Amino acid sequence: MPQRSHGGKHRGHIELQGRQKSVRASDDLAVLVVPGKAKQYRRALYFFNFILTGLGLSLISMGIVMQIKEEDILMPSWVTYYFCPLGALQCILGLVAARGAALAKKHIESGRLNWWLYLFLIIMTIFLLVEFVFVFMAIIEQAKVENASLEEGGATVLTYIEDSFVEELKDREEFWWEWQKTWECCGWKNNTIPDELATGKFCTTDPATSAENCKEDLEDYIGNNAVGFIIFLAIFILSQMFVWYSACQLGCCIQAQEPVYSSS
Repeated sequence: MPQRSHGGKHRGHIELQGRQKSVRASDDLAVLVVPGKAKQYRRALYFFNFILTGLGLSLISMGIVMQIKEEDILMPSWVTYYFCPLGALQCILGLVAARGAALAKKHIESGRLNWWLYLFLIIMTIFLLVEFVFVFMAIIEQAKVENASLEEGGATVLTYIEDSFVEELKDREEFWWEWQKTWECCGWKNNTIPDELATGKFCTTDPATSAENCKEDLEDYIGNNAVGFIIFLAIFILSQMFVWYSACQLGCCIQAQEPVYSSS
């Protein structure tokens, strides 16, 4: 009888130890589940990285070509100083997003912050805010909203851009002559000789026989193609917003689900 009682206690003790060991083993084999939607957001980031890198390389290539063959490109020379840095920034931004997307699953499983995606979100937010400001100014300009502060701010920016462009035209006489020849226009605002910018093939001293000024031609061209520009700009901004949302989901919102224990 004592032996039987001792044996019963011993068997109960063995069962308890076995149960504790099983629980510890299950904890060690726990696997955090990453929601399937995370894969979709990662694909969106990879696709955007491809576009960003391609755009960046294109801008860098254009900047180099414009520096080498400056007189053969009908674009202001100051544009070249923006193309290369902007292209490099686009490539870096693509690499940052790609790195963040590649590490997203591990960071979600461990609950750590994905600083690559955080950096990407900060830069993309700045880009989007700047773009929204320019779009808002363009809408105000087209709608002719009667607001002194808005009109003054928009006029200041447009005046600065136009003055910088005119100074560029004055410095590049051959470039400006080719522009007037290609567009069959004369001068910027004043289309009669002897205006400083009225130097093209179709310029005369008589406004009746001189070609239309190039500023009006450029404005007409932009107005006639406004729909195409708006569609392209809308698609571009919407794509950026979708990618920003994808990075925000991967870096900030998606969390691992409850652990699933292995049966072994």
